[in-house]
Parts: sequence; structure tokens; C-alpha cells
Amino acid sequence: MPTSIPLLEDAVLRQAVRGSSAAVARRLWPTLTAAVGRRGAARVLTSVAVAALRGQPFRDLGSPRDRRDALSRAQAAPVILLYRALRPKLGRQAAIAQTRALVIVGGVAFLSQLLGDIDAQKEAAHPELESRLVQRVARFFNAEGTVAIRDQPGSPRGTEVHYDVTSCRFVELCRAAGTPELTSLFCEVDGAYFDRPEAPLQLSRKKRLAAGDESCEFRFTWK
Repeated sequence: MPTSIPLLEDAVLRQAVRGSSAAVARRLWPTLTAAVGRRGAARVLTSVAVAALRGQPFRDLGSPRDRRDALSRAQAAPVILLYRALRPKLGRQAAIAQTRALVIVGGVAFLSQLLGDIDAQKEAAHPELESRLVQRVARFFNAEGTVAIRDQPGSPRGTEVHYDVTSCRFVELCRAAGTPELTSLFCEVDGAYFDRPEAPLQLSRKKRLAAGDESCEFRFTWK
């Protein structure tokens, strides 16, 4: 059984987190004012801030069990608190839709920082491709899994990247916070990023932890 990839918390990851937060911050106020008006937006943000000061939404979980958990909580907490604040004002589906829009903005910015410099032609032919991909995947703090390169004669470069995730902290945290309906929002980020024409890889994923499967099976082919 392959060993799960250890977390790599470096300057690249920290920059990606900052870039993601900045992208959301730029969109947050316009998104909220369009949905609930200026006063409503101010009340929503106040509600989120007060809940965060009270240790929500993960106060009952105790301290993070490791660094992955701490980083994942920091990313997931604002999403859950925003949704909770919007739900009484907009209803469940509309609150999910508004939260989804911001999650995708932040998630695409995050992935762009971590993967945007991949050159498909150079990477696919690199003799140390697998180790290079492992280094990139090691920065995904929410996920634990393995990476392998498989021969795939029908793909453009003759190989396919298999990334099998057996544990996702976002899924676990959303369920623990009583908001399992948000788990799929984080999955949607992957589609939003890799469906873009400029993305270096094409994503196929038939199994998802958020859907109740035993793993997320990411299959990437080079464009």
C-alpha cells in the first residue's frame, strides 16, 4: 500500500493561501450587497465575525489534531459561518449558491498559484515527473492520498496521472459542523479550475468522498 504524501508547508503554499484570501476579499462585499443589500451584508459579516470570536464552527471539536487539520479549519470555517449567516436570510439553496460563488473564486485562485506554472509539454516528458507531482500535491493540506503515473496509450502524452485521495478534511469538517450540504462546493472548485481552456491538465473524477465513495479518484491527462 503506497504511503500517504506528507504535508509540504512552504512559501509557495503560504502565498497560495494569501492569494486565495485576497481573491475572496475582493468579491465578498459586492457579492453580499447584491444578495442582501448593504445593511444585510454588514449584518452577515458581523454575524460571521462574532461566531468566529466564539470559536465557531469547530469549538466542539477541540484543538486541531495536526497541522493539516489546523490549515483546513482555517479555510473551511469562514465558508461554513458565511453560509450559516446567509441561510436565514436567503433560504438554503440561495445561501448555498452565494457561498459556492465565493468558494470557487478562492479555490481557483489557490489552484492557480499552485498549478498555474505547469508546462504540460515539459512536465509530461520530465524524467522525474512523479516526484515533481508529489511535491505539488504535498501542498494540498486538506487531502491525504497517493500519486502515481500510469501508461495510458489513448492520452495525448501517453500517460495519465492518478491521484487517489483517501481522506479529505473539508468533507470531514463540513459534516462535523452539521453542514454536509457544503462538502460538494469544495469539489466544484476542481472542475471550475481544470475545465478552463488554459488549464494544463484535463480532470476526470468518477468517485468522490463527498458523495459517499471510499476515495476521490482524480485522473489527469495532459492537454
